[in-house]
Amino acid sequence: MPLSWAVLGFLYTGSFFYLLSSEKLWEKSEKDPSRLCPWECLVFVQMWPSSFCVFLPSKYDCVMSEKPKNWTIHGLWPSDVQKCCPYWRLFPSDLTNLVPELNRHWPTFTNLSNFQFWEKEWEKHGTCGGCIETLNSPKKFFGAALFLHTKYNIDR
Repeated sequence: MPLSWAVLGFLYTGSFFYLLSSEKLWEKSEKDPSRLCPWECLVFVQMWPSSFCVFLPSKYDCVMSEKPKNWTIHGLWPSDVQKCCPYWRLFPSDLTNLVPELNRHWPTFTNLSNFQFWEKEWEKHGTCGGCIETLNSPKKFFGAALFLHTKYNIDR
């Protein structure tokens, strides 16, 4: 698959940001030009868990089962929009076959369960991807983040 990435990376408080645009994963459909997304690009963020804990708001407890060994996914965020469809709920069955990878690469470090954390990420950011076919389901949205984490593996 040929990739055409616009990538911007920098380190900031233990996070690595990629500003992604014009990728085959989320190109606007030529078939339906009236169905445009309210965002221009996606920001893929990876974090070093210990750094995240340092900057965690005091209302949350930092929870780490062991010393971090790898960068993890912090989010896949459409630019300049949040909570596009708060009624589009995430169910455990939506993530069938992705849970082991999500547990490993996109865990929470707060007092929420991993699934509760993914629910919040889906509601706040994932539902905004529904305007394009390649991100229009929880499985596709979370799968895209896992793909990007593999493609842009900071640990390598």
